[in-house]
Amino acid sequence: DKEGVGDEYGQIFENIQKFSEMERNHIESMVTADQELIIEFEAIELIFDILQSENEMPNYDESLNTATIMFDKMLESEQFPLLVYLIKRMKVAYKEVKEVSAPRADKLKDCLTRVGDRIRISKITNLLNHSSNQDLEGIRLYLEELDWDSLPSMIWMLGELEYFPARRMVIRALVNKGRQRIDIIGNAIYDSRWYVIRNAALILGEIKDRRTLTYLSKALEHFDERVRWEALVAFEKTAKRDDLGVIVPMVDDESDRVRHKVIELLSLNQYQPAFDQIRGILFSGAFDDLEMDEQKALIKALAKTGGDEAVPILKKIIKKWNLFSSDKKQKKKEAAILALATIQSERAISLLENVARKKNAAGKFAKLILKKLNSRINEERH
Repeated sequence: DKEGVGDEYGQIFENIQKFSEMERNHIESMVTADQELIIEFEAIELIFDILQSENEMPNYDESLNTATIMFDKMLESEQFPLLVYLIKRMKVAYKEVKEVSAPRADKLKDCLTRVGDRIRISKITNLLNHSSNQDLEGIRLYLEELDWDSLPSMIWMLGELEYFPARRMVIRALVNKGRQRIDIIGNAIYDSRWYVIRNAALILGEIKDRRTLTYLSKALEHFDERVRWEALVAFEKTAKRDDLGVIVPMVDDESDRVRHKVIELLSLNQYQPAFDQIRGILFSGAFDDLEMDEQKALIKALAKTGGDEAVPILKKIIKKWNLFSSDKKQKKKEAAILALATIQSERAISLLENVARKKNAAGKFAKLILKKLNSRINEERH
């Protein structure tokens, strides 16, 4: 019987003899599912038609309770397209009723809050952790329809998820919603739980809005290294050169990866206000105890942030005489020569040429670097 199935399925049934029994069964199941879905949508409309027509508050409460029960059943059966439609319909009803009845609007607002409360968010979290084969796009659209009050629970949710695709989906939902209310995401930075702060920093970094920097600056001061690292990664995505002052004190952070990232950012941006801080580390007794890669990075950062001011310090490193030569000390001198070549001022080139005249290992290395530097300059001129 083709009546009521629509043109698309009607055309299929006109040629039904061409399909195998298995194919016919599959088509029939598709039609049945489609018809059931239409009935569900119609049921939602019916509930809200009744809700709108109720004159007595007890009846209104009963109809609203029916809508809530319907919501929970749809959630249990993972019908996210229907849930999205139901929430949208609630929002329309709330917009209409708040103009005529504050008590009814408050009840509908409470209902909208409940559909995104921690209980429902926890159910979806468990669902995503139970199986990686879920309707992620449907769940994302559902999360994005939730009220602003649900954002903290969504941040909590992110920390509970076990599968990366699900985490990525929630991040996308939070970013899409968070752009409109950065303050709600940002306020999570003041939470007492480190993982909530870390997740908030991650979202703020993906939003990439300069309004997030105040919150990220606070997270950069956190005692937990995992929070500071996430905040630093987020800060890098958003900050401009003039914002880098907040990370200068972190060049001697207790975390290796945090220090390395900070030094890299300051060096890359040639942030001159960091010069004194970096020079202080080079002159400290702790400098020689650092790993060679970090020593090299600091020497390079000294040149990048100080320019000509760094030349006397680099000269001291290059020309320092050691009674007992070592591979580590030679590498430090080579790092200073490389740093000197990045300055490319008259003063720096003069020192580089002077070192290149020496017959020792540093002189040979300087001569090689000078040759490469001159070759590159000639290529740029032509």
